Amino acid sequence: MSKFLLAVLLALPACAKTYPEHMAPVRRDISEGRVERAFGGLESAGLHKRRRDRLLYHLEAGLLYHLAGDYRQSNYFLERAEWISDEMYTRSISAEAAALLSSDLVLPYRGHYYDYLFVNYYKMLNYLYLADLEGALVEVRRINHKLSLFETDSAFFHYITAILYEAAGEVSSAFIEYKKAYESYTGWYSEDLGIGPPRQLRKDIWAFLERTRFVRRSEMPSQAQVPFELPERYGQVVFLFETGFAPHKKETAVHMAIPQKKRDQYRDQLADVYHLRVALPEYVLPEETVTEIVLNYRGGSIQMELAESPGKLALVNFEKMQGAIVARAIARAIAKYVGYRQVRGDPDEDESGVRGFLAALTNIFGAATERADTRSWLTLPNNIYFARQYLSPGEYSFSALVRTSSGRIKTEKFDFSLGEGEIKFITKRIN
Repeated sequence: MSKFLLAVLLALPACAKTYPEHMAPVRRDISEGRVERAFGGLESAGLHKRRRDRLLYHLEAGLLYHLAGDYRQSNYFLERAEWISDEMYTRSISAEAAALLSSDLVLPYRGHYYDYLFVNYYKMLNYLYLADLEGALVEVRRINHKLSLFETDSAFFHYITAILYEAAGEVSSAFIEYKKAYESYTGWYSEDLGIGPPRQLRKDIWAFLERTRFVRRSEMPSQAQVPFELPERYGQVVFLFETGFAPHKKETAVHMAIPQKKRDQYRDQLADVYHLRVALPEYVLPEETVTEIVLNYRGGSIQMELAESPGKLALVNFEKMQGAIVARAIARAIAKYVGYRQVRGDPDEDESGVRGFLAALTNIFGAATERADTRSWLTLPNNIYFARQYLSPGEYSFSALVRTSSGRIKTEKFDFSLGEGEIKFITKRIN
């Protein structure tokens, strides 16, 4: 019975796919530039059919539509994602109880704080591509509101917010956001994420102060400014290049049977063989990452800088949550064993063996439903590289030279026009 039970416990969980396995075709299609085909993979994953995965479905669909260039449809799905997250803010007691007897997969995916921030980030980009600066400003204000709610900070989002406030002529707000961006980059972004203040940020702060002659200029640290030569007439181009995919989770399971010595020692409580299965999530780092992006054009070259890392944010957040995840797994194991003992009863009174058989089935069911929650927003990029250039008005042809950790080199060309006083955003996804 013991060997049979162990074989069943090992085989059952292998039959079910994890969330990253369901989404693998979607990420592959995005990597190969087939975004339209990725929608089919998303539908096949079946997220829209499961109420607990509604938020995930709208997050993934919203980003896919953004990558496909359908910015209005992207905003529709991302707006609904915000509604769903607000609706699920209060936890369901019945769902929590069910999770204790099975796994966290029965709980609705509620997302992490950075998910909520990137919802507004992509909505902001969508509005910019729809030539709606006011709509974009609404989204960065929502980001700042969420940062205060989550009691956290984001150097990158402060940086982007400063640029938009500057574009809208809100000089005082832009100054505050530039200052916050610099402080955050020199603070926890540098310490926890390994992302220091981009040189471009210090150049932008200097250019902003030079152009506006802001009265509170003395409040900005001198080390936050790098002087450079501005063209006499110019427009601005903000490059945001997203690379790779954020790390995904895999399931790590531990199987064990209670040792015979312990069963003999506590015969009344541990008379039978009981196989324990504990499943925990573990992040898998990307095998290949982008290490350098250089933009070349007729007037020179620009070294893009790492400004944000959704991948690192996910890892740091997971590390903080790990204690709670393990505690929940232990609580589940105890609850399942208590259920098993209630079914098993006293072995000496089970002459027919029926209770022993039912207890074995209970053990099998408990182990089969023990799954790690491997869900996360899988179409998010791993890193975001940034550059900003002050260029004379005119027509431009750029080429991006991309190097990866495996030594591969990619090139991508693109053209654009720039008017005097214009601020143009150019975003690209490189996988």
